[in-house]
Amino acid sequence: MHIRAKLSALDSYILTIIGCGITKFKAYIKDLIDSLMARGKTTQDLQANLFKAYEVVTNHEFVAYIHKKEDQYEEGEDIDTDLLMLQANSKFRTMFEAKTWNAPSPKEEMILALEPKSKSCRRKRRSPSRMTRKAGKKKGSRKAKTRRKRTLQSG
Repeated sequence: MHIRAKLSALDSYILTIIGCGITKFKAYIKDLIDSLMARGKTTQDLQANLFKAYEVVTNHEFVAYIHKKEDQYEEGEDIDTDLLMLQANSKFRTMFEAKTWNAPSPKEEMILALEPKSKSCRRKRRSPSRMTRKAGKKKGSRKAKTRRKRTLQSG
């Protein structure tokens, strides 16, 4: 894949290749830019590709942070690509060290808290009917009955 194509596919790379590790992502971009510069080329759409890539990250708090940065950029604030990558990496490291990176959102926590209760309720509802069915049947009882019938019929 060519360097420019890789730069335009950063949103796919950040999810599938490195699982949203922003520090590794920053190093990957730096390598691509260095390779481009070594060939005497530059890129004009890196900023747009960075915003697009950062916005597909699975961390809601990080994405909200990136949206704020994008709003500031669109309102005329000077945020070059190096600054954006530095700030994104800083946010990632802070969240990672605080163990809030990819932690469940408050809504997800509520769903996770309810999930075990609902599973145990389902088990409780199903278990009496299973028990009565199992209590009436003994392991291998059908086979034993069939064998008894065959021996009685043949003898």
